[in-house]
Amino acid sequence: MHKIKEKKHWQNYRIIFRCCLVLIFFLIFKTSLCQKLDDSTHTVRVFSQLIQQKQFASAHHFLEDKIRDYGVNPNYICLIIDNGLRNYFRQDNFEIFYLINQTDLPNNLNKSNTNYSSTGSVRHPRQLLEKVVAENPNNAFALKLLGDYYNIQLQYIKNLNDIPENKLTGLEEKIFSYYSHAARLGYNDVSLNRWLGDYYLNKNQLELAEQYYQNNIKALAKDPYAYHYMAKLYYKKKSYTQAYNYAVQSLEYFAREDLYLKYDAMILAAKSLRELSENDKFLETITKCQELIPDEQPAYILLSDYYINENDFDKVEKVLTKMLLYNPFEPTGYRKLENYIISSKRFEFSDSLFDEMLLKFENWDEALANIYWAKGNVAYYRGEIPEAKNFWEIGRNYMRSYLPENHDLIQQIGDESIKK
Repeated sequence: MHKIKEKKHWQNYRIIFRCCLVLIFFLIFKTSLCQKLDDSTHTVRVFSQLIQQKQFASAHHFLEDKIRDYGVNPNYICLIIDNGLRNYFRQDNFEIFYLINQTDLPNNLNKSNTNYSSTGSVRHPRQLLEKVVAENPNNAFALKLLGDYYNIQLQYIKNLNDIPENKLTGLEEKIFSYYSHAARLGYNDVSLNRWLGDYYLNKNQLELAEQYYQNNIKALAKDPYAYHYMAKLYYKKKSYTQAYNYAVQSLEYFAREDLYLKYDAMILAAKSLRELSENDKFLETITKCQELIPDEQPAYILLSDYYINENDFDKVEKVLTKMLLYNPFEPTGYRKLENYIISSKRFEFSDSLFDEMLLKFENWDEALANIYWAKGNVAYYRGEIPEAKNFWEIGRNYMRSYLPENHDLIQQIGDESIKK
């Protein structure tokens, strides 16, 4: 009986011992899991700080070390590629994106014994992203980055000459495929919404375009482009009050250096006011627009149209004179002048303006080419055909000094350029 009790006693100890082992292993596992989760959170936080401080190469190497230590993490792969596609200083055939640090690495983030390099490279981002998507087709971040990858190519080749239209269209459709897929999965990003909004606006699918611009506005992203394109959208819909309000809101968020974007927004606001017959506010806005970039022609053309409608020829001519004395290089302004002269028959004004311009710009071949081109067109409509041909030939000769002989602009000078 004593031995039976002793045996039961040892069995109880074994049970307690096993329970303790299980508890210890559970605590170790839980602690390890918590440490990994804490490490992941800390990693993303440090990576974000490095990006904010423009330590792009250091951020890249920091995540590479984490992958080396802990294994492949799809989220880290995406963050590495996002950094590369956003912040590269040059790329090699879209297969390698090079990163540099723009300032020294702050001491408070350099407490580890890892000495990060000042250069880095993201290699074969497309293949890496496609592998991530193959393993998880619902990874919206990876899909969005694939769209970014092709968008970089699209922006690059748009600046090249003689690119087949089908290549541009093919890239655009790839971008749309990835961005729209990411959006359907719930990915909400300022640049993605803006791109999809533009895509649908260009295809005149106004309701869909509005949906994506509104995503940025509702997110309080302070995205000036969203407000700007909403203004364009509502102007296209002839909802001029909304167009004006969105244009004005966009001006609050554009950076100081975004002069041309501000200019476009002001033009849109002015056009909306004109449609609303808010003439005093129109004149105030268009004047501010001229002051913002004095050598841009659209504001002068819009204002001249206003005064033509008012039959105020003196003000029309002051506006056209100011426009061409500020900018004698853009053909659009000359065509506006010619149309005004032809319809009003105020040939003395054009003669006087051309004389003033010839004197002021006597050393500018590009300006002289445009002046003689316009002089020829006005002479043609006055019935002075020999004089017109002489002026056109002088214009061509000035153009040949800075353009190749077969350039389209040279070919436009003459009878063909003024046919209606």
